[in-house]
Amino acid sequence: MKDKRHYLSACAIGDEHIYAFGGFYGSTEQEINDSIEMYEVEKNLWTSLGVRMKNTLWACSALAISNSEILLIGGKNTNRNGEVHMFNVNTKNWKSLHQMNQLRVSHKSFFL
Repeated sequence: MKDKRHYLSACAIGDEHIYAFGGFYGSTEQEINDSIEMYEVEKNLWTSLGVRMKNTLWACSALAISNSEILLIGGKNTNRNGEVHMFNVNTKNWKSLHQMNQLRVSHKSFFL
């Protein structure tokens, strides 16, 4: 990875790419990363995307729901977060979705 981070969120799209979102890079929760990186499996290469996250977050859940869309769910910046955002990996655009009824941090998500 290009950026040092822990408590990041990551998910795979197909067998070709892994996307890594946010996390924090220092010793405190105030040093939060808002970058997005993509790993290309065949090339064994990490690339920083030119777009940033909607909000700086760590401990959110990243969930691929199609070959081009990833949901970022909950997480934390300075407080717990109930937001849900969709990232389109082709257009590099974000779309805000509904708020969750209950705030979530360090949770997992899966798609059947």
